[in-house]
Amino acid sequence: MSNARRSSESTYAVNDLICAMTGHRDTGYYSGMATVSADVNGSTVVDHQDIEVIVKFDGTNYSTINIYWEEHGYKNYRALGLYGQMSTQYQEVFFVPPRGLKIQGSPYVVRFQYKPE
Repeated sequence: MSNARRSSESTYAVNDLICAMTGHRDTGYYSGMATVSADVNGSTVVDHQDIEVIVKFDGTNYSTINIYWEEHGYKNYRALGLYGQMSTQYQEVFFVPPRGLKIQGSPYVVRFQYKPE
């Protein structure tokens, strides 16, 4: 799959999540607490932790996912091989119903489900 197509499909996945959370297709932002898990090089480094996550569509071609690791006890998240901000321009993203995403980078996979409101 081409990078442009993968990026576009990933952006749609983030938009599907925003719509699932807000009930509106034209909303470009959602913030809330989520249950987050992350694997790096096939090993679990974060397992079902409650962490704030913000997803945002930039209004053009890409979406960003911000995970607030530091504020929730993961001050060394970079040493674990994780990133605080991810983008559909660089990472592959999949919508995981009912309220979540799977973000695939190299060498990590981050999964989260927003908590019900």
